Amino acid sequence: MSKSDLTQVIDQHVCISNGVVHLFKLRWAAPEPRAHYLVAVEVLPEQDEPRTVHLMLRRSIPPNALLKLLDDAVASS
Repeated sequence: MSKSDLTQVIDQHVCISNGVVHLFKLRWAAPEPRAHYLVAVEVLPEQDEPRTVHLMLRRSIPPNALLKLLDDAVASS
C-alpha cells in the first residue's frame, strides 16, 4: 500500500464505539526496513480530546486489516 493509499483509507474511515463517532487523520507515515511503515494516526472522537496512536504496518496490509487495527485501537482506549 502506498502512502497516498494509506492516507485515503485512514482519512475516510469512521468508527462508532460506545455510541461515540471517531474520525481518523493520518499524520505521517515513515517507511521502515523490511517493508513496513511506522504511522501516526490522529483519532478524533466527537466528544473528547484528540489523541495519536502509532502503528507498525506491513506495506502489503489489506485495507480491511488496517481498518480493523484502527477500530481495535479505539476499542482498547
